[in-house]
Amino acid sequence: PRLDDKALTVFTDGGEGRISVNAPRLDTDYIPMNTRVQVYANQTKIVVEEIAEESVVLFIPEPLLWSPDEPFQYRLLVELVEKKTNKVIDNLELFIGMRMLESDGEIIRLNRKPLLIRGVLDWGYRPPHFAPYLSKEDWVNQFREVKTMGFNLVKVCLWVPPSSFYEAADETGILIWQEYPTWHAQIDEEHMNELSEEFDEFFLHDGSHVSVILRSLTCESGRDHADPKVLG
Repeated sequence: PRLDDKALTVFTDGGEGRISVNAPRLDTDYIPMNTRVQVYANQTKIVVEEIAEESVVLFIPEPLLWSPDEPFQYRLLVELVEKKTNKVIDNLELFIGMRMLESDGEIIRLNRKPLLIRGVLDWGYRPPHFAPYLSKEDWVNQFREVKTMGFNLVKVCLWVPPSSFYEAADETGILIWQEYPTWHAQIDEEHMNELSEEFDEFFLHDGSHVSVILRSLTCESGRDHADPKVLG
């Protein structure tokens, strides 16, 4: 029995202090199990919840909010616990941030403050490689250099980076605009189901990362690529 690390998701709401964890299980039908989630701020345990279901919701009073200037992260410990013995069968550790993000006309507000975006474009090209699988430390160093140059966002243009990329962005306080690799997709009723499935798969990969504030399906497309009825 184990947790499905590829399907685990964590979504947060900084305004309400809510953490929503979905921790699917593998090969546990024959053993009664609980999901236990513990949240730490630095080394202090601040909240814990244990239930029989795979989805757990926790609340943090007055949460510390994540931002590019102060990218604070909580440590999350997700455990699969055997009910009868209280034995931990499997566990996953990850780090999460909490923030508030909203739009007000043409203004984007992060934690209720207007956000001025200064971004750079990343095509995932590192000669002689495309879409390289770099270590988290490599990404951290690159993002720190980007911040010293006065930028606060990286637009990921038509490629999907590895998890280490997003983890480094969360840690260093770099905002991410994720543009998915669906070049000039036809956004109409005929292709909507396929696009929705692709988006869900992409979102599963980056949706738990606080640094990702913008998502788009394509770029450099005109009116002929989208049905106004579908766009609403």
